[in-house]
Amino acid sequence: MVEVKCNYEIKEKSFVNNSNLMNLEDVYDLSPCQLDDLKKYIDSPTEGWFHENLVFEFHGKIDVEIFRECWEKILKCHSILRTGFLFNNLEKPVQAVFKDVKLPLEILNWHELDEGKRNEQFDKLIQEDKLIPYQLEKAPLMRLSLILCPNDHFILWWRFHHLLMDGWSFSIVLFNFFALYRECLGVKSDGDTIPLYPFKDYIYYRKLRETSGEETFWKEYFKDFDIQKMIEKKDRPSSNNLVRLAKQGRVDIELSDLYHELKHIMKDNGLSMNTIFQGVFTLLSNDYCNQDGDIVTGQVVADRSLKLENSHKRVGLFVNTLPIRAKIQENIKFSDWLKDLQVSMLNVFQYSVSSEQEIKKWINVPMEKDLFQNVLVFENVPLAGDPCEGLPFDILKYNLESHPCYPLILFVWPDENLHFKAVYNNEIYSKEVITGFLKKFRLRLENFIKDPELLMTSLTSPIKTLRKE
Repeated sequence: MVEVKCNYEIKEKSFVNNSNLMNLEDVYDLSPCQLDDLKKYIDSPTEGWFHENLVFEFHGKIDVEIFRECWEKILKCHSILRTGFLFNNLEKPVQAVFKDVKLPLEILNWHELDEGKRNEQFDKLIQEDKLIPYQLEKAPLMRLSLILCPNDHFILWWRFHHLLMDGWSFSIVLFNFFALYRECLGVKSDGDTIPLYPFKDYIYYRKLRETSGEETFWKEYFKDFDIQKMIEKKDRPSSNNLVRLAKQGRVDIELSDLYHELKHIMKDNGLSMNTIFQGVFTLLSNDYCNQDGDIVTGQVVADRSLKLENSHKRVGLFVNTLPIRAKIQENIKFSDWLKDLQVSMLNVFQYSVSSEQEIKKWINVPMEKDLFQNVLVFENVPLAGDPCEGLPFDILKYNLESHPCYPLILFVWPDENLHFKAVYNNEIYSKEVITGFLKKFRLRLENFIKDPELLMTSLTSPIKTLRKE
């Protein structure tokens, strides 16, 4: 019998469809975020929720065997990439780390295909892949494809389940790949050493923390909030359609022309870009969803505590989605309202370790109810500089496709391109309405830039057409 930590007694039958006990390295609990994702995924495994889809296009030379060797080393380095999730015949789900897993790598040779055919074929593959559910008990919960194209172009297509890691983590893994490739070529640079940190450290950190201060904070934060309206809110619509991904839409915009003017506004008013975008997102969510001026939206935040050694170098799911509450005050300057919101958000971020489940328990909201419907994701991933320095290839572009389980989620990349991506549920929202949402987002930013002294009244206007009847 292999020693299993955390005092779990795992029966052999739990591993019939996964691996034998001799391949088991460790077993431990899920984080609350993982547990929430797991429950939703088990309920609807064919709907494609939580499938992360990364596409990197490169120019240069790639050695297929070195590519394979680097990714095999990456699997050995990071325990979360060798992790499966077990829930059958167990009192509660656990995550199991395995010593050895097979790299799920596919090599596609498209040298003979012209650009049109390649794009057509790739789009088809992506759509087909979205419908392939992950067998959660079988690690690794990722799929990797290397697509070789003419004229020294190649594509890294990487898919994984959100149970494994957040955006910051996938960037770390990608940098690990570049470091290992340099090592294979005999090129060494500072910072190329890959630290080994098991994800279980984070689980133990969460378990051992003192939560009384968190509970007090969240009770005070929602003290005069009408919890009943949250309880009475309708659940998200469900569907018997197996191809649920057809019911998820996406609209993108770029606001690069506003970037430098926004930076000036931020400096003059002591505001962060996150605060400005959260403020506009809150106003529009209140207007579109016909709220009463006391609204809660969600924001995805990192939970990489300084109490966890080198937390910024760890790979795993180190995020929570926190409720951001705001009261709309019409007769004050928008900039003053944003400053108050920023102070409130900074207070909330001090409790980034609090999970949505814990908060609901503390404020007496049923677990099956959502604290929020609309979510903002302020992407902040470490892809700065030249990650391909010393390598025979360069990144041309990359794209991330996420499939979150919220009615509306807005992703923001705060670089000079100011790329916004709205992912929404077609059963609730139409493409026209979401396009209008993003246009009004831009308009409110433009109005603020033109007149930093403008009042809240000029930015709020109830809209009755967001949700489908």
